[in-house]
Amino acid sequence: MVSRASFWELSIKISIGKLRLSLELGQIMESCEKAGFGILGIENEHILQLKNLEHHHRDPFDRMLISQCLAEDMNIISSDQAFDFYPIQRIWS
Repeated sequence: MVSRASFWELSIKISIGKLRLSLELGQIMESCEKAGFGILGIENEHILQLKNLEHHHRDPFDRMLISQCLAEDMNIISSDQAFDFYPIQRIWS
């Protein structure tokens, strides 16, 4: 699964010049779907999960990803060790 929050964050970083990509964002989104990744929307349950989330991580997009993982009982792929403070499984070698 790929969260819409990740696409949202990419869009902001591209628009403020913090990120340049060789493909357009729409192409990346389309490629994810064609590769068989499900797209995880931001649901009320994910938003409600945020109010119970400890503040080990301040990035609002990462906090949404953590909330989604908790609500959906999913693992996360990330190199960010701040995710380790939450009761989710972080996958990265």
